Amino acid sequence: MYKRIRKACLHPITAVKVVNRRHFQFNHNSKDPEVRFMKSWIYGNLKRKSLVDLFPGIENESYQVVSAYKRVENMSITLLEINAILAIQKFIKAKTVFEIGTFDGGATLNVSANLPEDGLVYTVDLPADIKTFELEISGFMNNQSDFENVGIQYKGTKYQQKIKQIFEDSGKINYEQLPVPFDMFFIDGCHDYEYVKHDSQMALKHTRKGGVIIWHDYGMIEDVSRYVDELSSTIDIHAVRGCRL
Repeated sequence: MYKRIRKACLHPITAVKVVNRRHFQFNHNSKDPEVRFMKSWIYGNLKRKSLVDLFPGIENESYQVVSAYKRVENMSITLLEINAILAIQKFIKAKTVFEIGTFDGGATLNVSANLPEDGLVYTVDLPADIKTFELEISGFMNNQSDFENVGIQYKGTKYQQKIKQIFEDSGKINYEQLPVPFDMFFIDGCHDYEYVKHDSQMALKHTRKGGVIIWHDYGMIEDVSRYVDELSSTIDIHAVRGCRL
């Protein structure tokens, strides 16, 4: 610390520029849209931890990333996020995964590619003819996908046999008709508070002991962050450093 202070005193203008760049960015804006996107992750009170701190030994896991760069900018999960999800999946030896929010199937594809031979991923997205939602929502954060593009990344691939696509409002799903409990839940569906709450409660009820629930968009979406923060007062939840998990 003393060396840094002395260096700053010897070069005050440069020191001010460095502090501004790292903490304030007055009169500056990142030239990289991906970096600007990350600066919008402002919600939530959880302290961020590295994946290695959360899962000691996870650094030794190996997995396959499929079609890494088939991504919708500022919409799809980031490369760090998909790596984190797959590392967790392998670390806990997940055989059954439940995903809420298929979108284009990028995460679904990657999860299925890293399942054992007898593994399955169930993934949920809204049906094409939906007119009303099961739960009352504001409408702005319903996260409804273009039906024609739902699951498009995994369709026709050799991994499709490990994927069970469900077209349903997640508020209506009868989990008792599914092979519960699941090893891992990935929640990335409707981002409205009531749906985040409902999907989370269902995940808590239907995840095996020792399993993992992963929420996406923590830090970026206010309703997601608010409910996860509330839930963290009763169960142990951590935010993963460098991403929205």
